[in-house]
Amino acid sequence: MNNPIPSLLRIGLQDDPRPLPYKSRTQPKPYSPPLRLPKSRSQPRLRPNSEGHSDQSLRLRLKTQKFISGLLDKINMVNAIKGIFISCDVPMAQFIVNLNNAMPANEKFIVHMLDSTHMFVQPHVAEMIRSRIAEFRDQNSYDKPQ
Repeated sequence: MNNPIPSLLRIGLQDDPRPLPYKSRTQPKPYSPPLRLPKSRSQPRLRPNSEGHSDQSLRLRLKTQKFISGLLDKINMVNAIKGIFISCDVPMAQFIVNLNNAMPANEKFIVHMLDSTHMFVQPHVAEMIRSRIAEFRDQNSYDKPQ
């Protein structure tokens, strides 16, 4: 029983007109002669260009910048977020979640809900949350009759 998938893969590879990359084992790397310094001096003479830099130092600087930018692309950076950690009871946490849900999408302030009583919010809303909680307490508190 013949499997049609390997034959399709072989046909696809044979019909591909693109050249193979140089790193493949079937195609040799193009020859480039080695760089040789003149025998009369051990260092090449550096000729400054119009900006006062030699071409070799400029090439070295560009290669170094490319190398560093390549390294930075490979490093996974951590996104640090500044915020306020709030720990409260479940009803107060639900009140804060309802405040967040009442806001438009671009003004939502809860960064992450850790669990039902802990959350991480943006720092610029701390006073707004305190004032809304104070208003809520004032509305729902009653004086004891004498």
